[in-house]
Amino acid sequence: MGGNKPTGRFSNARTPADMLVEDFGIKKLMPAYLDSNLKVEDLKTGVSFASGASGFDLLTPIVADLYNMGGRRIWIFGLPPIGCLPSQILRGGGPSKICVDEYNQAAQIANTKLSNKIYSLNKKLPQIELLYINIYDPLLDIIVNHDKYALFVFGDSIVDTGNNNGLKTIAKVNYPPYGKDFMGGIPTGRFSNGKVPSDFLVEELGIKDLLPAFLDPTLQAEDLITGVNFASGGAGYDPLTSEIAKVISLDGQVTLFKEYIVKLTELVGEDRKNEILANSLFMLVTGANDITNTYFGTPLRKSYYDVPSYADLLVNFACSFVQDLYGLGARRIGIFGIPPIGCLPSQRTLKGGEARQCVDNLNQAAQLFNIKLEAYSNSQGNKLPNSRLVYVDTYNVLLDVIDNPQRYDMNVPRNKSIPAVIVFGDSIVDTGNNNGLTTIGKVNYPPYGKDFMGGKPTGRFSNGKVPPDLIVEELGIKELLPAYLDPTLQAEDLITGVNLASGECYIMSGQLEMFKEYIVKLKEIVGENRKNKILANSLYILVIGSNDITNTYFSTPLRKSYYDISSYADFLLNYGSSFLKDLHELGARRIGVFGIPPIGCLPSQRTLKGGEERQCVDYLNQAALLFNSKLAADLSSLGNKLPNSRLVYVDIYNLPLDVINNPQKYGTDMSVFLLNINKISVSYLYMIVQDSRLQTKDAAGQGK
Repeated sequence: MGGNKPTGRFSNARTPADMLVEDFGIKKLMPAYLDSNLKVEDLKTGVSFASGASGFDLLTPIVADLYNMGGRRIWIFGLPPIGCLPSQILRGGGPSKICVDEYNQAAQIANTKLSNKIYSLNKKLPQIELLYINIYDPLLDIIVNHDKYALFVFGDSIVDTGNNNGLKTIAKVNYPPYGKDFMGGIPTGRFSNGKVPSDFLVEELGIKDLLPAFLDPTLQAEDLITGVNFASGGAGYDPLTSEIAKVISLDGQVTLFKEYIVKLTELVGEDRKNEILANSLFMLVTGANDITNTYFGTPLRKSYYDVPSYADLLVNFACSFVQDLYGLGARRIGIFGIPPIGCLPSQRTLKGGEARQCVDNLNQAAQLFNIKLEAYSNSQGNKLPNSRLVYVDTYNVLLDVIDNPQRYDMNVPRNKSIPAVIVFGDSIVDTGNNNGLTTIGKVNYPPYGKDFMGGKPTGRFSNGKVPPDLIVEELGIKELLPAYLDPTLQAEDLITGVNLASGECYIMSGQLEMFKEYIVKLKEIVGENRKNKILANSLYILVIGSNDITNTYFSTPLRKSYYDISSYADFLLNYGSSFLKDLHELGARRIGVFGIPPIGCLPSQRTLKGGEERQCVDYLNQAALLFNSKLAADLSSLGNKLPNSRLVYVDIYNLPLDVINNPQKYGTDMSVFLLNINKISVSYLYMIVQDSRLQTKDAAGQGK
């Protein structure tokens, strides 16, 4: 269970009641009626009255009582094969630890009588739906034949569990933040933050926890017996799709499957191999890349096919693939339809307009293909002897989740007014721009990043995330703010914002030049009009000044010889003012400028200048306070001079200093403090959004 805490469930995790309410889409867990934490809203969606070790002797009064109290839909589960319970096997299963027949026979007799009684009651009680659920036979089949079933998956990135890791392709994801919610927080090559559907399915079937990639170098012999994954991210039905992405085509995946069969035969023999293949489940999940990338993303197929004829081509490829699988021994095959690909984040960002709507022509193409694929599945299943070919609809349920998230208890990001975040500054906010520079001011080595996803250094001057990451996550834009100079930066990252900050920075002109490059790239992706709207509505954050005071002013004579601290603060603010005017001229309108924190309390300064007791260094803190007071005044004045803009000063001095001076107020959990800092910063930044909205209204319509 979440948190690894006992809940009173007779299980290491969830029980069937929990799984049922989740499968019905009601809620994730079924609460106990006597749970002291039970909420009023829980009563509306159901509770559990079950009590461990209880039983029923008199079935009829129980059903009659429920009926008289209003119950009309009643499911009664039969007994499982109780002779196969671990406790019974240990007591009466002998040295071989086999199921105890007398208990199982008793269960079967009870189930027969129970089924007959339910049939009788159904006739006697009007308007009742009384259902007997047989759990004996399927559970016994799993217990007796647990090693006869396997799952094999073919397809693309939706189900790939790591086959692309060793390929020379850009379509691989064996790096953070992928895998951040996986066991250990390690990227595995799954195109996800955690598990992928193939893992969930193999776990739901009770076969094993994860479905390993066939090309995983750590694959074990026993993994072959219960199934492996041949899918390759970027693949499709169309061979051209896989060729463009330089990944494993469906034909290539069949070739891998043939290799697998040879290995399986060596392991278990010919007869057992045939039995495993005939009884296993084969799953095919692909097609999305064909439509989004090959057809609509290049002219290579669009020049020769309209959408209906291209859908026919894909179905023909699917037919050929299924026949190949059947010829190799597969008998139970599930073919998944294409999801609503027009609602993918990448497509909504690139083609969904300012509001990032789902892209209709992509969804319509997916629906057309799905109709043709389902028709093929229904007809072809009759032509392959002793086979079962099933079409699985993923389009409608996923579209309903997207259109009606409230039905599924989804947390919808509350920010709808800030399309992107752009950050300038120093090491407080740098997310890796210094990695490729020839400078000592970079931190792409341990122990930096030890608490980041995967425990790897990223160039962030931190053990984990830095403030820009927390801000974009809090605003619901994305989980991390990538560095502009990150070599893995994607086109869609530009649309939702990047980080231009550079650790140890003193001169901002270089970051401004990168911002100009960014604007050119953004225009190429979204066009002039949308580029202008993104720039005008984005949030700009400037965090800098600490290095100027601690390093340049107090650690060298280069400025101190010519300026006292007050005039040096004015000198810095002149540069800052010029930078903000340049930003405004380039299209920025919502700008948050962070003050300097209590730099005299930095560990480095306390160690170097704080004496034996490592006290905070007062003159550094006083310099920071002086600079901050001048900065706040300057921003107020400058904001009135830049049309339709909102400049906000964000105080990060007082709260951190209070934490340092009064740690008992904040407890021992520093994550709580950091969360509070983050929320306070975001609150300031929301002021920028609200005020800039009002100013826009004033300029256009006198605030009405």
